[in-house]
Order: sequence, then structure tokens, then C-alpha cells
Amino acid sequence: MPEARKRPCRICRRWFRPNPRVGTRQRACGNLACQTARRQKTQASWRNRNPGYAIAWRIDQRAAAQPEAPEPLRMPPPLNQLPWDVAKDQFGPQGADFIGVMGARKTRSVRMSLILRHFPAHSSFPRKRPVPASGILGLSRPTMQLEFHQLDRRWEHLRVREPHRQRHLLASLAESGQQTPIVVVIAKDGNNRYLVIDGYKRIAALRQLGRDTVEATVWPMGEAEALLLSRSQRMSPQESALEQGWLLSEMERRFSYSLDELARRFDRSISWVSRRLALVELLPEAVQRYVREGSITAQIAMKYLVPMAHTAS
Repeated sequence: MPEARKRPCRICRRWFRPNPRVGTRQRACGNLACQTARRQKTQASWRNRNPGYAIAWRIDQRAAAQPEAPEPLRMPPPLNQLPWDVAKDQFGPQGADFIGVMGARKTRSVRMSLILRHFPAHSSFPRKRPVPASGILGLSRPTMQLEFHQLDRRWEHLRVREPHRQRHLLASLAESGQQTPIVVVIAKDGNNRYLVIDGYKRIAALRQLGRDTVEATVWPMGEAEALLLSRSQRMSPQESALEQGWLLSEMERRFSYSLDELARRFDRSISWVSRRLALVELLPEAVQRYVREGSITAQIAMKYLVPMAHTAS
């Protein structure tokens, strides 16, 4: 069998020779990190094409798991106050599960719309007329030019550095300039300083290019609310559990949030918050530094290093 011709890896862009048994169907080199990233991209692409598969599969599994009717799904408030036993009798276990999932998704979208209007997620509506979402987000506000010394970048350590993405961003900024403004809020200490919420990679790239200013838009809200809103609107690939743990740990330390408060603000369960906080506490700081610098991917750290650290402890 003739050897396959060399081709560039879709992940690291290094040239490699495909496995003869796979041939031209091999898109990534044999590096473990590239194989992991390639599989994640494939799985994410499949999930995007089949968005309802996981929910439908869980509903079918719950219906077929036990001969007797399973317990109702755990619902967020106020859905947990509804008589789900009556719904199960009327529509069956699968019908009640479907209604519950649909109601939970609707509740989550309503909570996000309340955040956009600058309302607390579990508070009553104020009597005054609400501020439009465009006014809260500054969508109708003009952008402004800020110098780098005006920026407070205290949340930069929560971002994982990806050298290949940074190179692409650097090339794009050099060719077309800054197309998307960074997001900032006014710092509490004043002194004409602004706290960066989103856009750390753009700032680093602009500094590399020798620019003096960065285009920014100011969100008129608090630091915590802006962080949560930015996270919900982020269009980048899904963050890892380790990155989520960094954000939870910092919010717990900086804002003194309890586990209940963190679970409510992230619209997750308390166990979800606890597992990610434990992940940050378990992994040594030196390993976390390598992950932040991009020397080790977060997936590799969680798959191999976390079990080793757990065994050592």
C-alpha cells in the first residue's frame, strides 16, 4: 500500500503523514492534544446538527429505565411548585418530562431577559417603567477610545491562552483593524479607569501591534452582573469545567457569594458549583498556571492530571 502524502494538521497546522489505514480521512496529527481537540470539534458539530437528541434520549431512558413511573424531573423555581404528579397522570411520564424541559428552557430565557433589563432574577418587577435592553447594553451608545493605562485587567487570569487563535487574531487586526469593541464597566475606584469585562485577547494583540488606544463600549451595570451577562453572550467555544471553576472561585472570593447564590446566578445546581470549586482546589496551582499559559490544554489537565492529584491527596 503506498504511503499517504503529508498534509497539515487541522489543529496545530504542523505537517504529518496520515495513518495508512485511515488515509485521507485523517484530519489531525497523532498528537494527543490535537486528537482531543479534533474529537471535541466533531462532537460539537454533531450536537449542533442534532440539538434535541440528548434531551430526547434522556426522556426515553427515564421512561424505559424502571417498570414503575420515575420520579419527576428536578425543576427550577417556580416550576418546582407545580403538581407534576397530576401532569404525569394526564400526559404520561414522557409527556410530563417534555413539558418540564420546555418550561425550564422558557424560564431560563425569561431570567436572561430580566438580566438584560437590569432586574434581579428572582425579584418582583419595579413599579417604574423598565429601561430598554438596548439602553442597558449600550447598543445605541457610541463607542469610545481608551488608553491602555485606563484599563483594569483584573479578570485576565481567568482566560486560557491559545497561541494559534492569538496569531489569527493578530493577523486579522493588522489587516482590518479592530472591528468589535471591547466591553468595560466603570471601575469603583473612579480616577477615569475602566474594568475590562470582555476583550483581553484583543487588548494583547493591539499592544503587540504597537497601538496606543482600544475601542470600547461601556455597560452601565455592576461588575458581577456584567461578568454573568458577558459569559451568557459569549460566542466562543464552550468553556471547560476548569475555566468555570476559576470564575466561580473568584466570584466567591471577591463578592462573598454563597453556594446558593452562585447556583442561582449561574442557573445551575449547588452540586454543579461544588464540583467545579473542588476541581480548582484539587489541581495544583503550578498546573493551573500551565493551563492558563496554553502549555497544557484544560481537557488534558482534567482528564489525566486531576485524577492523579486526587489519588495523591
